[in-house]
Amino acid sequence: MARKGVQYAVVDAFTNSPFCGNPAAVCLLGGEGAEKDERWMKSVAKEFNLSQTAFLIPESDVSGGRRFHLRWFTPMAEVDLCGHATLASAHFLFSSGLVGGNKVEFLTRSGLLTADKVEGFKNIDGQAEGSFAVELDFPVIPVVECSPFDIPSIPTTLNGATISSIKKTSINDLIIEVMSGNVVKDIQPQFDELEKCPGRGVIITGAAPQGSGFDFFSRFFFPKLGITEVDAFTDVPFKGNPAVACVLEEERDEHWMQEAAKEFGICVTAFVRPASRECTPPENGDAIFHLRWFTPVTELGICGHATLATSHHLFSSGIVAGTRIKFLTNSGPIRADKIEGSLSAAGVPSAGGTKDEFCIELDLPRFTVHDCDPAPYLSLFSETLNGVQIKVTMNSLLALKVEIESGDAVRELQPRMDELSKWQGRAVVVTGIASPDSGFDFISRFFGPKIGIDEVNVEKKNPMICLSQTHSYTVCFKFIFYF
Repeated sequence: MARKGVQYAVVDAFTNSPFCGNPAAVCLLGGEGAEKDERWMKSVAKEFNLSQTAFLIPESDVSGGRRFHLRWFTPMAEVDLCGHATLASAHFLFSSGLVGGNKVEFLTRSGLLTADKVEGFKNIDGQAEGSFAVELDFPVIPVVECSPFDIPSIPTTLNGATISSIKKTSINDLIIEVMSGNVVKDIQPQFDELEKCPGRGVIITGAAPQGSGFDFFSRFFFPKLGITEVDAFTDVPFKGNPAVACVLEEERDEHWMQEAAKEFGICVTAFVRPASRECTPPENGDAIFHLRWFTPVTELGICGHATLATSHHLFSSGIVAGTRIKFLTNSGPIRADKIEGSLSAAGVPSAGGTKDEFCIELDLPRFTVHDCDPAPYLSLFSETLNGVQIKVTMNSLLALKVEIESGDAVRELQPRMDELSKWQGRAVVVTGIASPDSGFDFISRFFGPKIGIDEVNVEKKNPMICLSQTHSYTVCFKFIFYF
């Protein structure tokens, strides 16, 4: 049975400029919200990989507005209170028209919180904005003196900065005040130091310089809570290889797409745009889309798993009603075919599945490959490869393929990104034959530190056909961007 999609937005708080400020994901759950447990929410937050993901569940109408249950999750844990994700939630509800009044109430683990919509907002220069402000009523968190045992030792992070005071909050966060906001801006956090500090997190703050328009600058570090996407190649939620698929109604420039990919923080973000106003093709025709792929730091020439994820979204959402998509890309045309039925144990599509089950077959371009002398790479990747025997090839995209003795050896690799970054090409793929009882043909790991991808871990049964079942995705997010 197909699962319902979850509407979500990524909202940049504390800014009026796209891709600035403090981003948070906001997920609006309907009547099924009560069925979503803590583990599900934590998995979604981990997949978003933003500092905070907020989950909203409507409760009832209240005088002058609406009331929602609200919970906040980092990629690692639930938190009791988060300001910027609450602000993002209120903005999402007001600007989307889901709340018609000027007040919304949130039922949280920290009590009842209110958000008021304030019309006629003026910016820090006193100029009227054509929008509105959101005013939050938050509980006061007491601050107490620090004991000597709570004073952190973070000399590398502070880099000689003079400390004015150290306090501790009642929820066990450390507040370190330095001499100026400029010092706060210039700090280069060392997360191994910060993680050893007592308490939950570390706030570093200082008075803002005159003329900046602000009172103080603060930075919040939570390495203990993990604050420092559609899954492909899997039929298990939150597993496989994640990618973001963004359906655009109009053309966007490269800078905009790069900033969006950076904000998502997923290994690859795909941007797809109809080649014509009509997405649904005539009978037996192709739906034609422009497609581009971006890592958090650069554009790619091609990406298989993000193309698979994009195809799955277009088919399963009903944007494409037919069974074939043609993508126009920088690497030439790519075809995606929807094949009804489930995937057999042999990796071949088979009839008899439910109406929601289908496979996707991609026709990707071939790239020329030539052998390389393995000797230089044995020494270059000595600690990563740990002495295993290798065969080395390189393709026309300057991706190095290192074939080793077995898939088990691939799994056990402990990659050294400093070594892998020395390779002059684009990325390194390490692959090996899977064991007979694993259910896979081969196991590969993809390392691309130069293009902002430390690792992509992919396991495939069949290099030409990849499993993609609508019922296997517990979340089919609708992409919305608010500026």
